[in-house]
Amino acid sequence: MVDENVIRILKEAYVAELETVINYTSLGLSLKTFDGREVADDLQADVADELGHAERVGKRLRVLGERAPRSMDDVFTFTQEGINRFDDMTDVEAAIDGVIEAEQDAIATYDGLVEVAGDVGDHATATMAAELLEDEQDHLAELNAIRETFA
Repeated sequence: MVDENVIRILKEAYVAELETVINYTSLGLSLKTFDGREVADDLQADVADELGHAERVGKRLRVLGERAPRSMDDVFTFTQEGINRFDDMTDVEAAIDGVIEAEQDAIATYDGLVEVAGDVGDHATATMAAELLEDEQDHLAELNAIRETFA
């Protein structure tokens, strides 16, 4: 039997990854200034990784007998406020801070999924979540390094 909490967290992770794709694409197209363009290029490169995460989560949902959420499903609630709380596309520091916040949220989600899936004996989901957790931690380390250049 599939655990409802595992499914709930997988669906939340799927939606969050797609929200990240939307926000990174927007920032990648919109950030201005020399430093902003460099950060924008990095974010554009990360879009493929984040979309890949969503695909892995969606496939895991399918294996567990569920389907990946679609746009009109009630699970689509976007939460990445940090990326959306500024309008000045020259404020590269605010953009980086918002992206760091999104990565921290992803880390918390996958860390929780590792624990919940492990507790119910869903080792395949726990393993996948641990791999995605590692990717998100790598992204966070890269972003923190970029952020330090603005300090």
